[in-house]
Amino acid sequence: MTSTFVTDVPARPTFANRVSALPKRALIVGGLAVLLAVAGATWIAWPASSVTTDDAYVKADSTIVAPKVSGLIARVLVRDNWEVRFCDNYDGRR
Repeated sequence: MTSTFVTDVPARPTFANRVSALPKRALIVGGLAVLLAVAGATWIAWPASSVTTDDAYVKADSTIVAPKVSGLIARVLVRDNWEVRFCDNYDGRR
């Protein structure tokens, strides 16, 4: 009985050998996927420059102004933020 020993055992491929064996397209697609993942994580983690909300509302006091007589308004004799006192004459003779 004779024994034979195999001396030509293939060496384990190193990382560099495995990467160089991949097709060029696989390396490009993998690199783009990693780049997009890093860019997306950075975009999500980056602090926002403005505050946004989906359920915002404006709180304000409002008053309904109604005339004491019926009819259409022909002229407005006062302007915004004018101080109006009782018995002031606003018929254009001021």
